[in-house]
Amino acid sequence: MEIGERDPVTGQVTTGHEWNGIKELYTPIPRIVFFFLATTILFAVCYWVLMPAWPLGKTYTKGLLGIDQKTSVERLVKDATLERSAWTQKIDQTDFAAIQADPSMMTIVEETGHTLFGDNCAACHGTKAMGGPGFPNLTAGIWLWGGDPETIFEPLRVGINSTHPDTRTSQMLAFGRALMSRPRLILMDEPSMGLAPALVQQNFTIIKEVHESGVAILMVEQNATMALSIADRGYVLATGEIALSGSAESLLRSDDLKRAYLGR
Repeated sequence: MEIGERDPVTGQVTTGHEWNGIKELYTPIPRIVFFFLATTILFAVCYWVLMPAWPLGKTYTKGLLGIDQKTSVERLVKDATLERSAWTQKIDQTDFAAIQADPSMMTIVEETGHTLFGDNCAACHGTKAMGGPGFPNLTAGIWLWGGDPETIFEPLRVGINSTHPDTRTSQMLAFGRALMSRPRLILMDEPSMGLAPALVQQNFTIIKEVHESGVAILMVEQNATMALSIADRGYVLATGEIALSGSAESLLRSDDLKRAYLGR
């Protein structure tokens, strides 16, 4: 078979190669492929020269343009921080009522709030705030301390079980679990146990608010004075038997309370 012979079927020039009667057609690589290959090589060489590209042990080639991505990112973060500071300072210095009354500020709050919630709260309460194992549903409308913005902000300020002197305690989660099912009756066993003295009053205030919302509460508590101060009726047990009973107000005034409860 001769080079330059044309295949009678396709009309293509052959290469002169033949295997078992099969002739190889001469089909060169299209010129466009060489064009893009050359362009890619040229681009790579230019990039190597102009941009940071090759590692050199502990350093790297800096490139003629001197572009540093770390510096670029730091500059972008700094610019973003300066841009945010204009409205974050305004929000910090404005009360909640004024923020809610300002449509432009509320737009910023709504746009950034979802991201902040995802970064700080979603791990426990879920991305849609519907609650998680041991953590209440934040959309249920049942509030432990109140639903106004100032009260909601307080746990964000002091934290839960944090080192802050005014921190909320884990009892919040216990109340949250109890209220999630919207019960008509809650049984409480020593709700003040383990709380710092400064938080006991706050804890009983919450219990009182829950009761005033229409939930009946049966509570066992050793702090008789504090328990009776928020109760409607009380029963004082001594060695497993009811020693005193009556309205909370009458029991608080009773001289027998000390003898029955304190054994004297």
